Amino acid sequence: MEGSIECSDQGVEFFETRVNCKLADILKKPQIETISRLFPVSSDESLNGAEIGCLLLIQFTTFDCGGTAIGTCFSHKVADACSIATFMNDWASIARDPSAVISPQFTGTSLFPLNDQKAISSKMMSADANCSTRRLVFYATKIDHLKARAQKGSSEAIQATRFEVISAIICKSITSAFRSLNLPEPGVLNVIVNLRKRMEPKLSNHHVGNFALHNLIEVAENERDLHGLVCLLKAGMAKFGENFTGKHTQYELSSKICESYDELGKLPRSNHGEMLLFSSWCRFPFYEVDFGSGKPAWVSSLPSPTKNCIFLCDSRKGDAVEAWVSLEDRVMNLFECDEELLAFASANPSPLEIEEDVNC
Repeated sequence: MEGSIECSDQGVEFFETRVNCKLADILKKPQIETISRLFPVSSDESLNGAEIGCLLLIQFTTFDCGGTAIGTCFSHKVADACSIATFMNDWASIARDPSAVISPQFTGTSLFPLNDQKAISSKMMSADANCSTRRLVFYATKIDHLKARAQKGSSEAIQATRFEVISAIICKSITSAFRSLNLPEPGVLNVIVNLRKRMEPKLSNHHVGNFALHNLIEVAENERDLHGLVCLLKAGMAKFGENFTGKHTQYELSSKICESYDELGKLPRSNHGEMLLFSSWCRFPFYEVDFGSGKPAWVSSLPSPTKNCIFLCDSRKGDAVEAWVSLEDRVMNLFECDEELLAFASANPSPLEIEEDVNC
């Protein structure tokens, strides 16, 4: 059936591997290529997991020191980042105590029933050749400095969030790289939004499924400085919230979601220039996962095989923010040397050092 998932109860693909090094060797200086090998599929394959019959893949890796890593790949057809965090915590709870009570709620079909809208394409993203990923870390003190910089020159207090200032400085630096290469500058910011907290009534994180929606924010020429981009993001999120404020019938919600994806699908044929995608995993309880041997020393993501993607996630203590930025190689060569960006971000520090704020 189009738009549905058939449950065959075949279980999950689970791989066990062993590597001849210590976990600390990887954490001292994380390399993108090495981190990728701790996942059950490559970045390119992760985009098409559902097409090869796998909605969930897990790899359990053991190091010489006894340390372990768990790499998990979900299809976005069945889960978003919030659902992955819920799944990992529930799995860990059962591992510690087989009698533990977990409460996932599979309410997607009742909240968003199938209607006469055309099916949403599963190929909104595809792998790009000559694309590379870099990891940046924004420490708490630098984030505070960014917030102050965004406020500079404005008579109104804007109360910028971590997400807004970090996304804004990254967008500004990417735009500068595009401009230096005489490429059409990014004209749309695609911010992934978790619908659970924006619905009425609000949903808990135990509602499992893909409740992520694309919020498309157009960038005007006079909004490309740090202050302008922060204000643009704030206004764009407020407008999105207004669109979902109040009660809607299930079919109205389904229509809104389909309209959003339809608008997204039209962008490549529009004159908006490049689109930058921002997705934040911050505040999701990935660092609470405990299988009985302690909580994670580090949580990371697979590098995106798609250019112009930016993923944000917390550090272990939650005060610093990691940004994984994927760009076309020629754009990345300029972006990673941007002096203004590097005044606020540290390039690929060890996760073991992040908590010490050694660069601040």
